[in-house]
Amino acid sequence: MQKKRLYPLAFMAAAATLLTACTSGGGDATPSGEASGKITVWSTSPTAEHLVDLFEKAHPEIKVTLNKAAEPTQLETAFQAGSGAPDVAMVDYSLVAQYARAGYLAPLDDLGGAAVKDDYIEGLISQISIDDKLYGIPLDAAPMAMMYRSDLLDAAGITPPKTWDEFAEAAKTYRTAHPDGYFVNSALSDQALNVMLWQAGLSPVTTSGEKISVSYDSSEALKVTEYWTDLAGSGAAANLPIGAPEWIQAVAEGKIATLLAPAWFSGVLSNVAPDSAGSWAVAPMPTWEAGTRSSAQKGGSAYTVTEQSKNKLAAATFAIWVNHEPAAADYLFESGGFPTLKSYATDATLLSTPFEFFGGQPVNEVFAEELQAIPTGWQWSPFATETARLVGETEQQIASGASDAKDALKTLQSSVTSYAENQGFTVKK
Repeated sequence: MQKKRLYPLAFMAAAATLLTACTSGGGDATPSGEASGKITVWSTSPTAEHLVDLFEKAHPEIKVTLNKAAEPTQLETAFQAGSGAPDVAMVDYSLVAQYARAGYLAPLDDLGGAAVKDDYIEGLISQISIDDKLYGIPLDAAPMAMMYRSDLLDAAGITPPKTWDEFAEAAKTYRTAHPDGYFVNSALSDQALNVMLWQAGLSPVTTSGEKISVSYDSSEALKVTEYWTDLAGSGAAANLPIGAPEWIQAVAEGKIATLLAPAWFSGVLSNVAPDSAGSWAVAPMPTWEAGTRSSAQKGGSAYTVTEQSKNKLAAATFAIWVNHEPAAADYLFESGGFPTLKSYATDATLLSTPFEFFGGQPVNEVFAEELQAIPTGWQWSPFATETARLVGETEQQIASGASDAKDALKTLQSSVTSYAENQGFTVKK
């Protein structure tokens, strides 16, 4: 195989000879039955065009029309209109439950999904399994870890903290040594409240059928939220809106020493702070209990089959093949995607590639372990769009000082509960 350029967090092209063994999972990746005909695919993935070419060569009986320009709003409009949706749609993990419960997506279990389901990381499959039915095939993953400036931590005599208590102490120590900088940016300003609750093993919204539980005002959620308000209040954490000019400047100038970020963020980091290449490293996320491992996910998508599809078997064949077939998985991972198959996430050779931006560290090892440590109890809200809006407002209110954590979470609890009831859910008390 011709060697392609390797991107940050991608796997080695030289390991292609191992891929057949790596991706041989527990089931046949081809749905039963004779799939043929035409399908449309909406995907903004940069790998989509090449994967369609690979698929059509392997399945000449299926013709794929690819739309790479379709926006998520167009998909939602087509769903609500009852017409115009593609056969296959790339959907954020966070929206799969919302679309599935609305009847927009087709379950894949009887279309080949059941045969390959166990080949994927459990923390990904659990996000797109609703009421024991599978509604997507994982395309990419976005496990969280701690990226840090190894030079700055070394100079301050700080080793990467393993617990959140150690993290808070390190943040205060660093602030004392570097009064013009910060150890970290607040998770609330990073728009990562849900991520931090998930990483703590919580799931503030859980649904079973038409019954829903909401627990944003729990003592556990308050503990996590107040951890970040206390850290920012003490001056040990910055409060800069993520992506804002002041945040970009702070990262570029080394004013923020650590970033709690997903695997794909390495690309953002290398663009924001190119002069710091070689000074960064990656460590596991700190945890609330010493000796444990726990991560979460921020981002990532799955390929889904829509209920509007007139050719669900061919659509499912595509969705499964491009995420499971060795040739397709090889290309995806070489191009910078992060593995969703268990076999890739545990292969020592594939994970041993050093990356110059991270000082030669084989950071895939860390991210792969974090991927396998994503708690499986998390559920996305059945009205995720509205929940995300309400959580975002809560983060802003707390970060700006307009409300304290306890009151803000109570308001969030009330707002989410009221919305659930208005949507016809029975809220479990």
